[in-house]
Amino acid sequence: MTSTKSLCDRIYEGLLNDREVIGEAVGEHLKWDLNDKFQWASIWHKFGEGMLTEHRTEVQDWLGKLLNHFINELRPRIEALLREE
Repeated sequence: MTSTKSLCDRIYEGLLNDREVIGEAVGEHLKWDLNDKFQWASIWHKFGEGMLTEHRTEVQDWLGKLLNHFINELRPRIEALLREE
């Protein structure tokens, strides 16, 4: 496969094509963005009022579960995209 796009651009594009399925599996609304240098997916989650440190346990639990969902959803997709190279 010959392409002028970088590997990262092709992976981002492949993930972007599956963004609805990924978002549903992760259980959060993902915002997908890119600029001339970077591509990323982000999540905004509010943890009540006050300082974030007041919700440390809740944040750690949420982040741990979220990270696991991301790994389970993104790893096989990225591996499949790399196999296509």
